[in-house]
Amino acid sequence: MKKRKVLAFIMSCALVTSTTPIIQSSSIAVMTASASEFVITQQPASVISAENKDVQFTVKASGENLTYQWQYYNKKKSAWANSTTGNPTTDTLTVTATTARQGYQYRCIISDGKSSVTSEVAVLNVSTLAITQQLADVTVNENESAVFTIGAEGENISYHWQYTRDGQTWEEWEVTETPEISFNPDRTMNGVQYRCIISTPSGAFVISDPALLTVNYIEEETGMCGDNLFWTRSGNVLHISGTGYMLDIADTQISFFEGMDIQEVIVEDGVQGIGAYAFKNTSIQKIYLPES
Repeated sequence: MKKRKVLAFIMSCALVTSTTPIIQSSSIAVMTASASEFVITQQPASVISAENKDVQFTVKASGENLTYQWQYYNKKKSAWANSTTGNPTTDTLTVTATTARQGYQYRCIISDGKSSVTSEVAVLNVSTLAITQQLADVTVNENESAVFTIGAEGENISYHWQYTRDGQTWEEWEVTETPEISFNPDRTMNGVQYRCIISTPSGAFVISDPALLTVNYIEEETGMCGDNLFWTRSGNVLHISGTGYMLDIADTQISFFEGMDIQEVIVEDGVQGIGAYAFKNTSIQKIYLPES
Protein backbone atom coordinates (compact mmCIF):
# COMPACT_ATOMS: atom_id res chain seq x y z
CA MET A 1 0.00 0.00 0.00
CA LYS A 2 1.32 3.43 -0.92
CA LYS A 3 1.85 5.97 1.83
CA ARG A 4 1.32 9.65 1.12
CA LYS A 5 3.16 12.65 2.41
CA VAL A 6 1.12 15.79 2.57
CA LEU A 7 3.13 18.87 1.92
CA ALA A 8 1.32 22.07 2.83
CA PHE A 9 2.33 25.45 1.41
CA ILE A 10 0.66 28.54 2.86
CA MET A 11 0.73 31.43 0.41
CA SER A 12 -0.25 34.98 1.27
CA CYS A 13 -0.05 38.32 -0.45
CA ALA A 14 0.33 41.72 1.31
CA LEU A 15 -0.82 45.02 -0.31
CA VAL A 16 0.79 48.26 0.80
CA THR A 17 -0.17 51.75 -0.50
CA SER A 18 1.89 54.88 -0.30
CA THR A 19 -0.67 56.78 1.66
CA THR A 20 -2.11 54.29 4.05
CA PRO A 21 0.03 51.72 5.73
CA ILE A 22 -2.70 49.15 5.64
CA ILE A 23 -1.76 45.57 5.01
CA GLN A 24 -4.32 43.42 3.26
CA SER A 25 -3.82 39.72 3.03
CA SER A 26 -5.19 37.55 0.27
CA SER A 27 -7.04 34.35 1.08
CA ILE A 28 -4.86 31.44 2.14
CA ALA A 29 -4.36 28.66 -0.37
CA VAL A 30 -3.17 25.16 0.64
CA MET A 31 -1.41 22.97 -1.94
CA THR A 32 -0.72 19.26 -1.44
CA ALA A 33 1.67 16.86 -3.17
CA SER A 34 2.01 13.12 -2.90
CA ALA A 35 5.20 11.07 -2.78
CA SER A 36 5.46 7.29 -3.15
CA GLU A 37 7.44 5.37 -0.54
CA PHE A 38 8.73 1.74 -0.60
CA VAL A 39 11.34 -0.01 1.49
CA ILE A 40 13.42 -3.18 1.35
CA THR A 41 12.14 -5.65 3.95
CA GLN A 42 14.66 -8.44 3.28
CA GLN A 43 18.20 -7.89 2.09
CA PRO A 44 20.00 -10.52 -0.05
CA ALA A 45 22.30 -12.78 2.01
CA SER A 46 25.77 -14.00 1.14
CA VAL A 47 26.00 -17.67 0.10
CA ILE A 48 28.58 -20.42 0.57
CA SER A 49 28.20 -23.25 -1.94
CA ALA A 50 29.92 -26.28 -3.32
CA GLU A 51 31.14 -25.97 -6.90
CA ASN A 52 28.62 -26.22 -9.76
CA LYS A 53 25.56 -25.97 -7.51
CA ASP A 54 22.72 -23.52 -8.23
CA VAL A 55 22.31 -20.89 -5.51
CA GLN A 56 19.79 -18.09 -5.09
CA PHE A 57 19.89 -14.50 -3.92
CA THR A 58 16.56 -13.06 -2.80
CA VAL A 59 15.40 -9.55 -1.97
CA LYS A 60 12.00 -8.48 -0.64
CA ALA A 61 10.42 -5.03 -0.68
CA SER A 62 7.09 -3.47 0.23
CA GLY A 63 5.41 -1.39 -2.44
CA GLU A 64 3.39 -1.55 -5.63
CA ASN A 65 4.37 -1.94 -9.28
CA LEU A 66 7.94 -2.77 -8.34
CA THR A 67 10.56 -3.81 -10.86
CA TYR A 68 13.85 -5.57 -10.16
CA GLN A 69 17.24 -5.54 -11.81
CA TRP A 70 20.04 -7.67 -10.41
CA GLN A 71 23.61 -6.63 -10.95
CA TYR A 72 27.02 -8.18 -10.39
CA TYR A 73 30.34 -6.46 -9.86
CA ASN A 74 32.58 -6.89 -12.86
CA LYS A 75 36.11 -7.14 -11.47
CA LYS A 76 37.76 -6.66 -14.84
CA LYS A 77 35.95 -3.42 -15.50
CA SER A 78 35.70 -2.41 -11.83
CA ALA A 79 32.06 -1.55 -12.40
CA TRP A 80 28.57 -2.92 -11.80
CA ALA A 81 26.85 -4.63 -14.71
CA ASN A 82 23.32 -5.93 -15.19
CA SER A 83 22.89 -9.68 -14.83
CA THR A 84 21.35 -11.27 -17.92
CA THR A 85 20.68 -14.86 -16.75
CA GLY A 86 19.00 -16.53 -13.82
CA ASN A 87 15.77 -14.44 -13.82
CA PRO A 88 17.58 -11.15 -13.15
CA THR A 89 14.39 -9.05 -13.30
CA THR A 90 12.60 -10.88 -10.47
CA ASP A 91 13.09 -10.71 -6.72
CA THR A 92 15.19 -13.92 -6.83
CA LEU A 93 18.37 -14.37 -8.84
CA THR A 94 19.67 -17.88 -9.58
CA VAL A 95 23.41 -18.32 -10.10
CA THR A 96 25.56 -21.41 -10.74
CA ALA A 97 28.45 -21.45 -8.27
CA THR A 98 31.46 -21.94 -10.51
CA THR A 99 35.03 -21.31 -9.43
CA ALA A 100 35.14 -18.42 -11.93
CA ARG A 101 32.45 -16.69 -9.82
CA GLN A 102 34.31 -17.06 -6.53
CA GLY A 103 33.95 -13.79 -4.63
CA TYR A 104 31.40 -12.29 -7.02
CA GLN A 105 29.21 -9.58 -5.50
CA TYR A 106 25.52 -9.20 -6.27
CA ARG A 107 22.95 -6.49 -5.58
CA CYS A 108 19.47 -5.58 -6.76
CA ILE A 109 18.05 -2.24 -7.89
CA ILE A 110 14.34 -1.94 -7.13
CA SER A 111 12.13 0.73 -8.70
CA ASP A 112 8.50 1.75 -8.58
CA GLY A 113 8.74 3.95 -11.68
CA LYS A 114 9.28 7.13 -9.72
CA SER A 115 12.28 6.36 -7.55
CA SER A 116 14.63 3.46 -6.88
CA VAL A 117 16.61 1.90 -4.07
CA THR A 118 19.64 -0.40 -4.18
CA SER A 119 19.96 -3.41 -1.92
CA GLU A 120 22.93 -4.33 0.17
CA VAL A 121 25.68 -6.38 -1.46
CA ALA A 122 25.72 -10.19 -1.14
CA VAL A 123 28.81 -12.27 -1.87
CA LEU A 124 29.08 -15.70 -3.52
CA ASN A 125 31.73 -17.94 -1.98
CA VAL A 126 32.47 -21.12 -3.93
CA SER A 127 34.00 -24.05 -2.08
CA THR A 128 36.28 -26.43 -3.97
CA LEU A 129 35.20 -29.27 -1.67
CA ALA A 130 34.74 -32.38 -3.78
CA ILE A 131 34.44 -36.16 -3.49
CA THR A 132 37.27 -37.93 -5.30
CA GLN A 133 36.32 -41.50 -4.33
CA GLN A 134 32.79 -42.69 -3.62
CA LEU A 135 31.95 -45.30 -0.99
CA ALA A 136 31.99 -48.92 -2.15
CA ASP A 137 29.66 -51.73 -1.05
CA VAL A 138 31.13 -53.96 1.67
CA THR A 139 30.55 -57.68 2.30
CA VAL A 140 31.87 -59.33 5.47
CA ASN A 141 31.16 -62.29 7.71
CA GLU A 142 29.33 -61.68 10.94
CA ASN A 143 31.48 -59.96 13.61
CA GLU A 144 34.36 -59.42 11.19
CA SER A 145 35.65 -55.92 10.54
CA ALA A 146 33.73 -53.83 7.99
CA VAL A 147 35.49 -50.76 6.62
CA PHE A 148 33.99 -47.88 4.60
CA THR A 149 36.39 -45.39 3.01
CA ILE A 150 35.72 -42.18 1.08
CA GLY A 151 38.04 -39.79 -0.75
CA ALA A 152 37.62 -36.01 -0.70
CA GLU A 153 39.49 -32.78 -1.44
CA GLY A 154 39.18 -29.64 0.64
CA GLU A 155 40.49 -27.88 3.73
CA ASN A 156 39.54 -28.64 7.36
CA ILE A 157 37.20 -31.45 6.31
CA SER A 158 34.84 -33.24 8.71
CA TYR A 159 33.18 -36.54 7.87
CA HIS A 160 29.62 -36.97 9.09
CA TRP A 161 28.49 -40.59 8.74
CA GLN A 162 24.86 -41.69 8.49
CA TYR A 163 22.98 -44.95 7.93
CA THR A 164 19.53 -46.06 6.80
CA ARG A 165 17.63 -49.31 7.13
CA ASP A 166 14.74 -48.44 4.80
CA GLY A 167 16.60 -46.41 2.17
CA GLN A 168 14.67 -43.24 3.06
CA THR A 169 15.23 -42.15 6.66
CA TRP A 170 18.86 -41.39 7.45
CA GLU A 171 20.06 -41.64 11.06
CA GLU A 172 23.22 -40.38 12.70
CA TRP A 173 26.21 -42.72 13.01
CA GLU A 174 29.29 -40.72 13.98
CA VAL A 175 31.46 -37.73 13.07
CA THR A 176 35.15 -38.36 12.37
CA GLU A 177 38.19 -36.43 11.30
CA THR A 178 39.32 -39.25 9.03
CA PRO A 179 37.74 -40.54 5.80
CA GLU A 180 37.13 -44.04 7.18
CA ILE A 181 34.90 -45.89 9.61
CA SER A 182 35.30 -49.49 10.77
CA PHE A 183 33.19 -51.71 13.01
CA ASN A 184 32.25 -55.36 13.55
CA PRO A 185 28.65 -55.85 12.38
CA ASP A 186 26.31 -58.59 13.49
CA ARG A 187 23.56 -60.15 11.42
CA THR A 188 21.04 -57.45 12.39
CA MET A 189 23.06 -54.96 10.32
CA ASN A 190 22.75 -56.93 7.10
CA GLY A 191 21.29 -54.71 4.35
CA VAL A 192 22.02 -51.39 6.08
CA GLN A 193 23.21 -48.55 3.82
CA TYR A 194 25.81 -45.95 4.78
CA ARG A 195 26.72 -42.52 3.42
CA CYS A 196 29.00 -39.64 4.37
CA ILE A 197 28.33 -35.90 4.50
CA ILE A 198 31.64 -34.09 4.01
CA SER A 199 31.71 -30.51 5.27
CA THR A 200 34.01 -27.58 6.03
CA PRO A 201 33.80 -24.89 8.73
CA SER A 202 32.66 -22.42 6.05
CA GLY A 203 29.38 -24.34 5.73
CA ALA A 204 30.06 -26.00 2.37
CA PHE A 205 29.18 -29.69 2.15
CA VAL A 206 28.78 -32.59 -0.28
CA ILE A 207 26.93 -35.88 0.23
CA SER A 208 28.32 -39.20 -0.95
CA ASP A 209 26.44 -41.92 -2.76
CA PRO A 210 25.13 -44.64 -0.41
CA ALA A 211 26.95 -47.96 0.00
CA LEU A 212 25.43 -51.29 1.04
CA LEU A 213 26.63 -53.51 3.88
CA THR A 214 26.11 -57.26 3.42
CA VAL A 215 26.71 -59.44 6.47
CA ASN A 216 27.11 -63.17 5.87
CA TYR A 217 26.04 -65.34 8.77
CA ILE A 218 25.32 -69.03 9.42
CA GLU A 219 22.39 -70.24 11.42
CA GLU A 220 23.41 -72.23 14.50
CA GLU A 221 22.43 -75.85 15.10
CA THR A 222 22.07 -77.26 18.60
CA GLY A 223 21.39 -80.62 20.27
CA MET A 224 22.14 -82.89 23.22
CA CYS A 225 24.93 -85.43 23.40
CA GLY A 226 24.61 -86.53 27.04
CA ASP A 227 22.35 -86.24 30.05
CA ASN A 228 23.67 -82.72 30.73
CA LEU A 229 25.82 -82.08 27.66
CA PHE A 230 24.90 -79.86 24.73
CA TRP A 231 26.45 -79.19 21.35
CA THR A 232 26.24 -76.06 19.18
CA ARG A 233 27.51 -75.86 15.63
CA SER A 234 28.16 -72.51 13.95
CA GLY A 235 29.64 -72.94 10.50
CA ASN A 236 32.39 -75.56 10.77
CA VAL A 237 33.05 -74.98 14.49
CA LEU A 238 31.47 -77.29 17.10
CA HIS A 239 31.12 -76.30 20.78
CA ILE A 240 30.43 -78.92 23.45
CA SER A 241 29.31 -77.58 26.83
CA GLY A 242 27.54 -78.60 30.01
CA THR A 243 28.52 -81.12 32.69
CA GLY A 244 29.17 -84.84 32.77
CA TYR A 245 30.03 -87.44 30.14
CA MET A 246 29.11 -87.70 26.49
CA LEU A 247 27.14 -90.79 25.52
CA ASP A 248 29.03 -93.59 23.79
CA ILE A 249 28.13 -94.52 20.24
CA ALA A 250 28.66 -98.03 18.92
CA ASP A 251 30.75 -98.43 15.80
CA THR A 252 27.65 -99.49 13.91
CA GLN A 253 25.58 -96.54 15.03
CA ILE A 254 25.36 -93.06 13.53
CA SER A 255 27.20 -90.53 15.71
CA PHE A 256 25.79 -87.21 16.86
CA PHE A 257 27.95 -85.30 14.37
CA GLU A 258 28.28 -87.74 11.49
CA GLY A 259 28.08 -86.07 8.10
CA MET A 260 28.65 -82.56 9.52
CA ASP A 261 31.37 -80.37 8.01
CA ILE A 262 33.25 -79.86 11.26
CA GLN A 263 36.86 -78.68 11.27
CA GLU A 264 37.23 -77.49 14.88
CA VAL A 265 35.82 -78.80 18.16
CA ILE A 266 35.92 -76.70 21.32
CA VAL A 267 35.24 -78.61 24.53
CA GLU A 268 34.21 -76.33 27.39
CA ASP A 269 34.93 -76.68 31.12
CA GLY A 270 32.57 -79.12 32.82
CA VAL A 271 32.73 -81.77 30.14
CA GLN A 272 34.26 -84.85 31.80
CA GLY A 273 34.53 -87.22 28.87
CA ILE A 274 33.99 -87.67 25.13
CA GLY A 275 31.98 -90.68 24.00
CA ALA A 276 33.40 -93.47 21.85
CA TYR A 277 33.14 -92.94 18.10
CA ALA A 278 31.75 -89.44 18.73
CA PHE A 279 33.49 -87.91 15.75
CA LYS A 280 33.60 -90.76 13.28
CA ASN A 281 33.13 -89.85 9.62
CA THR A 282 33.91 -86.14 10.21
CA SER A 283 36.78 -83.99 8.92
CA ILE A 284 37.90 -82.56 12.27
CA GLN A 285 41.31 -80.93 12.13
CA LYS A 286 41.59 -79.43 15.64
CA ILE A 287 40.17 -80.21 19.08
CA TYR A 288 40.53 -77.75 21.96
CA LEU A 289 40.21 -79.36 25.41
CA PRO A 290 39.72 -77.59 28.74
CA GLU A 291 42.74 -77.29 31.05
CA SER A 292 41.04 -79.09 33.93
